[in-house]
Amino acid sequence: MTTPLTVEEALSLHMEVKALQDREGISYAAAARELYLVEVAKHSSKVVAQEGFSKIMAQIEKHYPEQPIIEALNSNKGKGKENEA
Repeated sequence: MTTPLTVEEALSLHMEVKALQDREGISYAAAARELYLVEVAKHSSKVVAQEGFSKIMAQIEKHYPEQPIIEALNSNKGKGKENEA
């Protein structure tokens, strides 16, 4: 269930739509649709990134089953940097 927008959120979205409408010279509906599609793309990107991160985490846990993930990551911190000096 989604929560309704606050007045401030609705006004902010309206101002974004109006700004895009004025800048591009398009209808209010076209501007709203463009902003909606941008938000959908952002959400889709986040979902793909989360799925990818989950796969990476699964691989780390597979290779370091005895260590909590933070310890596994910290155990590799700085490796290879000692020889840079």
